[in-house]
Parts: sequence; C-alpha cells; structure tokens
Amino acid sequence: MSIHSDNAEASLPDFDVEEQRPAKKARVSIPAYSDIDLSPLWLKHNGQNRKGDGVMVLPLLGNVKLSVDLSPESWLKVAFPFNVSGEYEQVSFLGHIPTADKPEGLNLGIILDKGQAEFLRAVDEKLSKEMAAVSKAAWHPLLTENEKYSNVSCKVKVMLGKDPETQIKVIAPDREVHEGRGWDFLKDHVGTHNFRGAKAKLSIRVDAVWNVAKKAGVRLVCTNLILVTPEDNGQVLDGWGDNDALLDSLI
Repeated sequence: MSIHSDNAEASLPDFDVEEQRPAKKARVSIPAYSDIDLSPLWLKHNGQNRKGDGVMVLPLLGNVKLSVDLSPESWLKVAFPFNVSGEYEQVSFLGHIPTADKPEGLNLGIILDKGQAEFLRAVDEKLSKEMAAVSKAAWHPLLTENEKYSNVSCKVKVMLGKDPETQIKVIAPDREVHEGRGWDFLKDHVGTHNFRGAKAKLSIRVDAVWNVAKKAGVRLVCTNLILVTPEDNGQVLDGWGDNDALLDSLI
C-alpha cells in the first residue's frame, strides 16, 4: 500500500475554521536504545520445559519486554538478506507445511554501528549471566564479529506470518513509500536484489531467550522495519554494453 496520494492538494481540508481541525491521534513512540537503562533487565523463570531437560525463561525490563528504536538517527545496512528459498528456514508461507499454529518469520542480518553494538552486547552479557545461574546451556553470542570486513552484525526475526507481524515500509527507487505487513506484502518488493546491502531502519524487541539442545541465546524480533530498495533494482550493471567496443578490445 502506498502512502502517497496523487490528489494530495485537492484532498486537504480547509483549516481556516478552528472547528474543522481534525483531532490529532496520539503517537506511541519507541524509546531510542541510547535512552535505555539496562539495570532492570532480568530473566523471569517459568519452570522446566516439557521435556524436563531445560528451563523456560522470559527476558524482561522491569515487568515488560524490552523494545527499542535501534536506529533513531542513522541508517543501518543489511548484511544478510532474507532466505527466501526455504533451504534454511522452512516456514509455511514459503510453500512448506506448517508444523504448528504459531507466528513465523525470516531472519535478516543487520550491520551495527558502534553504539548499537555496545548496547546489544550489554544486553547479551547481562542475560547470559542470568541464564548461567539457572542453566548449564552453552551461550550462543547475539553478535557476530567479522574480522575480514571489520564489522559487527546481528540477526533479527522479521515476523511475516500470523500475528504479530512486523510493520514494514519499503522505499522504492522512485522514492515512493509502500507500507504493509506479512509475506504477501514483502514478496512483491523482494525482486532479484532481496535487499542485499540495502539501507535499513528498525525497532526491535528482546523477545525471548531460547534454550535448545543444551544451547541458549537471545532472540530479537523486529517490530518496525524500513528498507530502501537498491537503486540498481538488484540487476548486474553491464559496464561493457557496447559489443563492438568489447570485440575491439580483443585485438
């Protein structure tokens, strides 16, 4: 759904009369990560899992899940795009049979700036210490450090099937903004580029601490996501478009 209107000027109300002013809707703002005090971050213990071989925990900031705007001022960059082949993430909306009636999504890798990396590292370290007190599961770090490219990245789950779904905006090369939710919306914008290396803004929720096969770690869910479609639309640019000049270069 585009939020642009071709008849924007014609549809504007007359604000000369005070009574005609529309009531403003209250905006629910998501706090910037830099404004968050992590001292109240803890794990609520919910007892043993069904198999009896691990504990169930819930990460909370006070009495609510921690939600933050991870890019209040800067644009981040996509490191690893969506896996839309279903090879690694076999979710029902990619043509696979669902195993349970539960929310589904695809992971997106995001390259972090120094500030975001330090914040999420602090989240990871605090929750890992909390988990170590109740479980012997080996901790899986939230952040991935790439020495070759000198960057730090993390994975966020973009929810695309069943509620709650991530709110998504896609900015097209012509600067038109499209807004929607779910795989049926996103698949129309993935194209051949699949947002590889795209600019991104996102808000995240520290959704869970998973504990599987004696391993544990933090799961981040993306609540709001803005993606900028690469200007080349994902196509390989042909620097040798002149075939005659290409053949002449062989002489």
